[in-house]
Amino acid sequence: MPRVFLPGFVFATCLVACRESAPLALASRDAAPPPPSASGAVATVVPAHPVALASVDAGADPLAMRTMRNIEMVPYCLSYPSALMKEDDSDRGEHGRKAFVLKSGKEVGPNRARMVFSGTCGPTALNELFERDQKDIARDAPDVKFSVKALRADSYALSWRKGDRIHYGKLWTAKGDPGCFVRVVFEYGDAERGLFDPIVSRVTASRPDCPDP
Repeated sequence: MPRVFLPGFVFATCLVACRESAPLALASRDAAPPPPSASGAVATVVPAHPVALASVDAGADPLAMRTMRNIEMVPYCLSYPSALMKEDDSDRGEHGRKAFVLKSGKEVGPNRARMVFSGTCGPTALNELFERDQKDIARDAPDVKFSVKALRADSYALSWRKGDRIHYGKLWTAKGDPGCFVRVVFEYGDAERGLFDPIVSRVTASRPDCPDP
């Protein structure tokens, strides 16, 4: 399969279907900080979403992680909270793109909290992607203020707010191939912070490298 490099990310409702959406989050050894409130101050984390937790079996760890292995385009292994989230089959795409939503989620479209994994390849260097994505985000949200903006040798992170929606995620260079990248992106509302802040921290805590066979 030929390598295709997808354009920079503005986290819109359509995500990759319109254009590859925003990277966000922290480098792997950093703990994910709370996203900002609308006033710019760090908001207090609210209790975990009771409706979402109702879908978890009694006694089960709601943040128990299951590894999802992808072999399309760019191989990667990323974990997701399988007791809370399920793959959204209506939101699949090429290049190993896989979207996850809450099992109990009733909202659809732009109000639905989601997490998306994907991989891309292309000639653009990591630092150039980092700068380009900030410009793309600023075009989509002219008054944007980044709460996280971190570039490391093998990853970068961006996080910002648009209205009452929190955008958070991370991009890594792919294992053994610096011309390819793996990304995870999140979008969720203030009411879901108590649930999603811990998910963001766990999912972005380590590189998406698959173990050697």
